Amino acid sequence: MGPNGQTEEDAEDLQPIGLRRWKLQKILYQAVVDAGMPIHFNKRLESVEQMGESHKTSVRLQFTDGTVRTTRLLLAADGSKSRVRTLVSGGKYKLTHTGTTCLMGSANVARQERGLCLPSSETTRCHGAFYPTGEDEQCFQFHFPTSLQEAIKEGSIDPIDFSWGGLTHTVEKEECNKLADKLVQ
Repeated sequence: MGPNGQTEEDAEDLQPIGLRRWKLQKILYQAVVDAGMPIHFNKRLESVEQMGESHKTSVRLQFTDGTVRTTRLLLAADGSKSRVRTLVSGGKYKLTHTGTTCLMGSANVARQERGLCLPSSETTRCHGAFYPTGEDEQCFQFHFPTSLQEAIKEGSIDPIDFSWGGLTHTVEKEECNKLADKLVQ
């Protein structure tokens, strides 16, 4: 037995496995519905007001459609240019683009071992992530610096202006070709 009362059999069951985002969304959505918690979609937040004592704080949310909700827990999935983050932090916290991008997908190839595999390359400054999502499937991600990273460091590109959009097909091909050339060297 392990320190937390785990057996070897338990440890095998607790190995990490990937989960497709849409499956996780369905699981979370169903758990919230089953718990009887209200869910509101397609709302635009106008203001956030913290109310109450620090240990019993609630938040009053005012939406642009005029509706008001009070809650103790606010979960927002409004992306990298989050209006919720801006309102809650007073604009103090912003994400910035680092100049790194990610190619990802899934392959119908079984992994030899369970768990995550995270190889990296010192020469290309790239790293990968491979994790199983089923018996004969794994997801893969390749994270690599783009040529934009230097421009961001130099200050010739504002990372907020560039941030978080999808690559155009032309830029995507150009970046993939540059990465392939580096990997061949």
